[in-house]
Amino acid sequence: MATILELTQKPEVRKHFKRGKTRRPFYSGGQIALRVTTRVEKKRETVAEGEQVVELCCVCENDVVLYDLESGGESGRFAGDSQVLSFAVDPIAKRGWIVTSASSLRFQLWDPHSRKPIRTWAPHRQAVFTMAFDKSGTLLASGGADREVQVWDIEKDCRTHAFHNHQGVVTVVRFSRSLSNLHLLSGAEDSSVMVYDLHTSQPLFKLDNHMSMITTIAHAGRGRGSASHVVTAGADRVLSVYNTKSEFSLSSTIPVFQTVREVLPLSDAEYMLLTGKNVPARKGGEGEEEGGSKKEGKKENEKWIVLLLGDSGTLSFWDIFTAKKLHEVEYPTRTPIRYGGTKFGVREKAFLFTANEETLLRIHVSPLLPSSSSPLSSSKKKKKKNSRPQSATSPPTHPLSLSYDTLCGFLDDIYSVRYVTPSKVLLATNNNSLMLYNLSNGHISFGVGHKDIPLCLDYKKVEGRHLVLSGAKDNTVRLWSVGAGETKEDEAEDGEEYVGNTISELFVGAGHTEPVGCVALANKTDNFFVSASRDKTIKLWKKEGEGYNPHQTRIGHDKDINAVVVAPNDRLVASASQDSSIKLWSVPDMRDIYRLKGHKRGVWSLAFSPVDKILASGGADGTIRLWSLSDYSQIRVLQGHESAVLSCSFLTFGMQLVSGSAYGAIKLWTLKSGENVSSFDPPHDGKVWDLDVQADGEAIISCGADATVVEWQDATIEEFEKSAKLAEEEVLKLQELDNHLLEGDYGKAFSLALEINRPRKALQVLEVMSMKERRIVLGKLDLQPPLVVLLFSYCKMWNTHSRNTVVVHQILESLFSKYHPNVLLRMFAAQQESFKELLTALEPYTDRHYKKTQELLQNSYSLSYILQQTQT
Repeated sequence: MATILELTQKPEVRKHFKRGKTRRPFYSGGQIALRVTTRVEKKRETVAEGEQVVELCCVCENDVVLYDLESGGESGRFAGDSQVLSFAVDPIAKRGWIVTSASSLRFQLWDPHSRKPIRTWAPHRQAVFTMAFDKSGTLLASGGADREVQVWDIEKDCRTHAFHNHQGVVTVVRFSRSLSNLHLLSGAEDSSVMVYDLHTSQPLFKLDNHMSMITTIAHAGRGRGSASHVVTAGADRVLSVYNTKSEFSLSSTIPVFQTVREVLPLSDAEYMLLTGKNVPARKGGEGEEEGGSKKEGKKENEKWIVLLLGDSGTLSFWDIFTAKKLHEVEYPTRTPIRYGGTKFGVREKAFLFTANEETLLRIHVSPLLPSSSSPLSSSKKKKKKNSRPQSATSPPTHPLSLSYDTLCGFLDDIYSVRYVTPSKVLLATNNNSLMLYNLSNGHISFGVGHKDIPLCLDYKKVEGRHLVLSGAKDNTVRLWSVGAGETKEDEAEDGEEYVGNTISELFVGAGHTEPVGCVALANKTDNFFVSASRDKTIKLWKKEGEGYNPHQTRIGHDKDINAVVVAPNDRLVASASQDSSIKLWSVPDMRDIYRLKGHKRGVWSLAFSPVDKILASGGADGTIRLWSLSDYSQIRVLQGHESAVLSCSFLTFGMQLVSGSAYGAIKLWTLKSGENVSSFDPPHDGKVWDLDVQADGEAIISCGADATVVEWQDATIEEFEKSAKLAEEEVLKLQELDNHLLEGDYGKAFSLALEINRPRKALQVLEVMSMKERRIVLGKLDLQPPLVVLLFSYCKMWNTHSRNTVVVHQILESLFSKYHPNVLLRMFAAQQESFKELLTALEPYTDRHYKKTQELLQNSYSLSYILQQTQT
């Protein structure tokens, strides 16, 4: 235990890092939905308590995750026990229920506050792929592989309807938007759409205009409570529009030339808000009044425009009234879009969210115009007398363009990470593109160029340019520039330098014959960089004009090269290999200077000290070795990792080293003493492939095979202040304890000794009392459950010495008479301790003490007999 003097001296080196910003997987493909809630878990500067918040609900393997679009982080996670196939979000925001169906065939109703299931049941015989709530949040419909459609009353926990009219897997279910017309629609792989009357429990109509699987159903057209039209889409690349007012008769069939996965109805005002374009006039039909005009008050209830998301990888806006395409927006990469959702007018914003099969989520957030000019907000306000309403068919005063922000829900293995600014990092993942990741909001920018997965990267700021070097499985090295030409100083966070979001390719280098596994930029200039490959060669690329040429190529090692680094003075290069050796090379001639040997297995990581002539290496033998570059001797071996050391980096002006291992552990070392001063907790769930230290040393970023990026914040001063405060409080309590002893108040003295966790002091208090006093004090003792468990642990420790046996068993007698065994079991379980193990530890010593007592008693009989005989 540290002394009080040690706890009051400020630390010279960093000793504690706490887990800060953590970006773990939140979307692994599948259904998404937007959810509006007024519940705020943690009060933030941007969101006041009680304000509406838009959250993204999405599937991440066995869990359903709530992702806060304001803060850019998780706001909740419902952890299941098997793969989630579909879910439904309660439309009642205050209640906020979520129902999930899993591959285990179980439904679970989740409480959003406790994140625990309220109810679990298994209604279907096979997997369920679609479910939906009705508008009131009372009824839940589901359909799946058993071809059955079921309706459940969630509040009463009973099934109300079951329909068996489909001949294929049910792919989509939707309730009617009106509570008066209790209709349910379902689509299936047999290309049919069924309409059910929930009042009579009978199917009403079979809609069979499609030739392939039904993918989605939506309500559109006119009507506040009940939509006048239903739009269905399928794999046959057409839309079918049905009129609900005339017994679901077919109004039109619209070829859209893509498989539509989602249909999102929009009003004219919402369309103009997203695109900034006028809506063409609709003539000669339901959409227009006499004289060619429409009453303004009814416009907000009409949704004749639909946004189509599908395999074309575009956002297509269609008018189902005129059967014409109005507008189309292309993504930067035309990948198929699988899911989407919209929310308008929440916190003066419009939200459009889509997801593609690559698990990349693209968010489009358009700020609404002031209420005086916004067609959406003005239509919802109560119009004053004699005021002239604004035309809802006019575009916004300042047309808004659709903006793109990208989130990545599942990064997979993250092989390399580098800080660009305190809020932005570069990532190399199982994606062919480099990623510039914003730690503040989770947004990502891409550097597109590699034809295969990038394995490594390095970053340096040279002459005002932010340069990135990457190597990949396509056998190439590429040089990039980050934020070139972007100067938005007002967007910089907390006074840090602004770096734009673009990643521009500057140079492509080909020459290696195997994947490039490690690269390193020069520290002071952009005149050269170094790359190493699985082909066992090291190349030094020298700048010539606007490009680079391989100036020197060396066969570096006998096996794969795992790491390469450039010295701070740019005069030395070090390489490490699976052949368990480290080589030093001179720059620029790449002459082999020395070969360092000491590791018993392959070497995975290297780092030059920023101030001393020291090289650190981490190997598969679980050791970190420090080498002197003056005489090439081994200075020190740091032992503590139980697996390969995959990454290491210096910090605190070269006085400390941080390392990551294949078992997910990250350790902080002080080089002067060789001591492991801290192990970061909780660790990664897999290999720590890479880590990087912020320029000021205040934070460390780590990444690994668990698809997680973790920023560790320096908490040394915070922990020091906390320890100093605890030490001061402990001194005061010790003085108070001594005062109670002097006053003869043994009960308070004993309780205080337990509170400050001083077993020796507690035993001393008990020993100064007589047996009668102990019985009275222990009988009156009223302890909290954690202190009861602690007192039992003291008894286990004290019971090993026979001189304490009387005290220990008086305590045990008091505790067992005061607490029922079931109560004790719950106490131990709450503290994650085993009551059975405690009894097992007490039993042998108690048995031994009992036998000694029995022998002593028998000997006392003999002594009594001898004395009696002597007297007679």
